Amino acid sequence: MPERYPDELVGSFLTRFIDANALGSKYALLKWLDLPSISYGWQFMDISVLTPIWISLAERLEIGLSDLICELSTKPYWACFQAKRRRAPSVESALGNLEGKLPFSPDFLRSPSHTRLELQFCAQCARQDLRSIGVPSLRRSHQLPGTFVCHEHALQLIHRCPNCATVLAPRSDLVRISLTCPVCGCDLGDPTADVVGRSTPIFRLAVFEHDCLHSAEAPRQASEVAGFVRNFCRESNINMNAVTMEAFGSAFNSWRRESFGGTAHATRIDLQGMPTLCACLVALGFTHHSLHAAIANSAPTVEPTTRRVIRPKSASEARKELLALVTGGQKLNWCILRTRHSSIYWCLVLNDFAWLEKQLGFCRVGLTIPPVRQDRRAAFYAKKQKQSDARTRLLYRDPGWLAEALKSSSNERLANRDDHLVCLIQKAKANWFARSGRPERFSQERAAEVVGLKLHRLRLLNQRLPLGPESPLWESSTHYRLRVLRWTFERFSNCGTLLSSSQLLREANLRNTPDLRSLAARIMHP
Repeated sequence: MPERYPDELVGSFLTRFIDANALGSKYALLKWLDLPSISYGWQFMDISVLTPIWISLAERLEIGLSDLICELSTKPYWACFQAKRRRAPSVESALGNLEGKLPFSPDFLRSPSHTRLELQFCAQCARQDLRSIGVPSLRRSHQLPGTFVCHEHALQLIHRCPNCATVLAPRSDLVRISLTCPVCGCDLGDPTADVVGRSTPIFRLAVFEHDCLHSAEAPRQASEVAGFVRNFCRESNINMNAVTMEAFGSAFNSWRRESFGGTAHATRIDLQGMPTLCACLVALGFTHHSLHAAIANSAPTVEPTTRRVIRPKSASEARKELLALVTGGQKLNWCILRTRHSSIYWCLVLNDFAWLEKQLGFCRVGLTIPPVRQDRRAAFYAKKQKQSDARTRLLYRDPGWLAEALKSSSNERLANRDDHLVCLIQKAKANWFARSGRPERFSQERAAEVVGLKLHRLRLLNQRLPLGPESPLWESSTHYRLRVLRWTFERFSNCGTLLSSSQLLREANLRNTPDLRSLAARIMHP
């Protein structure tokens, strides 16, 4: 890995160190890597998802996969404030091999990072590259979602020709940028024409995101940073939405933006996304360094868990959860607690009502708690809200009965659903077998498509049937070959042509094996 180009994208790297004329597109790259031209979830200009392409590319170029990710992609930026990601099943082995080799968890390579389709570059940076190394290159720090100006020159970044609006650096191909528009020949402008003030929030945000990309600090959880922002705003009596609107309202349409114009939406810190957190921190006056220092020096706080369903198992646990919500800045009263956190509400009402009144004040609305027998009826036959309240109360009053009742109800619903799906598949299979022409196999994919299931769910459905794998819902290979042989035999019998077993197999385009010859003989001589 060349150390003098630490901030360029993979596409620009390849066009410099590999023959750019031979590798002009992603299809040429697939051929060069000796990979079939099929969809791998292609996102070439960034390692948004770790696919077989990236593994093969690292092996072909003799570059460590961890170096490829850390030095030529924007993944370190998205991992700076880590959030939970879903793991793609096809990369399990690659993630295991990367354990300990990345500055962040390999599990972070689970999902796409961003959707920018038109790459940006700075005219001044491109001119410097042209003078120093002869080829302009793309900086990955210019592709970050909140970056619209160069963090070095304070120039507005270019992504389209100002004259004809031609996309200058599309993300889908190997890119070699030019300082002249390839369509209209327009010069991309005076490098001092679109200078942005270095004290403006938009420039400070570009510097902040660049520092996140090249951070030497250990990655922090996004929930920890979001909790710090909420506590800072509460202690300083700051309205976060007003601050971000004032700083970026005229420049941003959303925090996952790709162009100027429009007004900003409401700030959603609870989303805990990198662009949102970076913009909030810059609007509050933080730099990347001062943020880590402030978090390290701040008192530890209990982060409220508002994004998950809280089901405390005891009154003491319910008290802790309630205090965490209050510490996190949430305003609670009897109504809000009952509607948003019903498990905490009913656990404390049933087990520690006096303590709850001390926290929320006197309850003006009289509380009526139905008897257990009434809750058992309402848990399955009442309307949605009453059913939910009844089940929550039973969770603390009669958990054994509730678990058995839910299990029985679930098994009954599952059996009814299985019967319906099997009926649909059997009907579709009968219609499939009745089609004219050469038979086609009623495969697992076809059966799954009929009922809208994924393949693994179809196999689970088949395992739950009485006969299980012995009588699958789809057509077996033996049954399919038998249908093909019968159709071929009938076609030639109608023409008066006599065939041997080997000829029948050849006409049916099947392999000549002893088992199939025996099957063909039984069809010809029943």
